Amino acid sequence: WQYLRLLGLAAAPQRHRHFFADALGSLARGGRHPRVLVTGTADYSMLAHVADAYVQATADLAVVDRCATPVVLCAWYAGLVGAPLRTFVADVLELAPGASFDVVCSHSFLSQFPARSRPALVARWRDLLRPGGVAVTTTRISPPGTPGVVRFTPAQAAAFADRARLEAERLGPVLDLDREAVAERAHRYAGRIAVHTVTSDDEVVRLLEDGGLRVEHLEVREVEGPATTGTSGPSTSQSARYAEVVARRE
Repeated sequence: WQYLRLLGLAAAPQRHRHFFADALGSLARGGRHPRVLVTGTADYSMLAHVADAYVQATADLAVVDRCATPVVLCAWYAGLVGAPLRTFVADVLELAPGASFDVVCSHSFLSQFPARSRPALVARWRDLLRPGGVAVTTTRISPPGTPGVVRFTPAQAAAFADRARLEAERLGPVLDLDREAVAERAHRYAGRIAVHTVTSDDEVVRLLEDGGLRVEHLEVREVEGPATTGTSGPSTSQSARYAEVVARRE
């Protein structure tokens, strides 16, 4: 995943840096939302945006992921920048942290859950938040009629591997990469990705508000950037529509 980011082939939170800076920065400056939980993290990038927003504020940061690797990466990053951090290796739906949070945030996390499981996720976000706590998230909006689960086609996987090969060749002198090894791993990665689609902003609003979170801000915009992969959904497009959302627990 880290190499995909370096090669410009991963849709990371950086694409939403202005949204996260504004939404999280406002909460940090208000002084009443110091306890922040990142739910689901491919690496330390989402945590980095939180830490940056709270750099001048008191913060009690935490991350949860069912995979230990990104949790270890987050712990490394927190140590690097001197940010306090609690870590949980657990399924967020089963997390019992022993205390509530002021903020839960994520990047493209809804698309990791099939539609039938998303209400449970939103309910868990609500349970993890104190009354008045805030959820900050983004999710890709796929065109109407898109299948519920999207995977790379064989042709798309081959094209993704070809692009990885070209980028590895371009950056090889800097990163010491074997372009064929990179292409093979990129092809294998593309073959394993499955993303559960969200097809409208109305769907996002209904999901959050039915789960007890009142939407205070929702903007859908075209996001330019790399070919989308992983947490954002397989695609060979250079841009995608995303909803950027702030919702509050009643």
